[in-house]
Amino acid sequence: MIFNWTILANIISFITALTAIIALILETRRSRISQQTEVLLSLTDKMNSPEIRLLRSISAKKLLTHDEQNYEIIEVLDFLDTVAYLLNIKAVNKTLVYREFSWWLIRYYLCAYSVIEEDRKLDPLSWTTLEKIALQMKRKEEGDGYSPELYSAFALQEFLKKEAKIYKIKKQNS
Repeated sequence: MIFNWTILANIISFITALTAIIALILETRRSRISQQTEVLLSLTDKMNSPEIRLLRSISAKKLLTHDEQNYEIIEVLDFLDTVAYLLNIKAVNKTLVYREFSWWLIRYYLCAYSVIEEDRKLDPLSWTTLEKIALQMKRKEEGDGYSPELYSAFALQEFLKKEAKIYKIKKQNS
């Protein structure tokens, strides 16, 4: 029996190419996860920055007092809408966004719903991505066992009261 070296060379070439493809796929996946994590950490830093904390505090106070001149809530909603948009286009990991941002996404959406509705009179598509993601995350929270009471008017008022104090608390700790 004559050994065919050409067949062996072809098999080795195929295995080498397959190994290279698998390595490329794994490296691409690792790179994507690294980039998503980096973006999420940047968003988390921004959410906890003094500027956003101040906006959150002021907007929460104005929501509590029904102040119609609440320009700060627009900034907060815009930031959260950006987080929702990045999730929607899969630029960030869904599980990590849920863990890091669901609390704020859901509650600011619910607390500022009247602001959103008012703004939609001028721009019907404003904050639609935020709405979509906030409602998805709310369903996930409920599926994870969160009580419906956490979305009650009382609970949302308590959320706003805590947010209203967030800048003062952070400033004192600095």
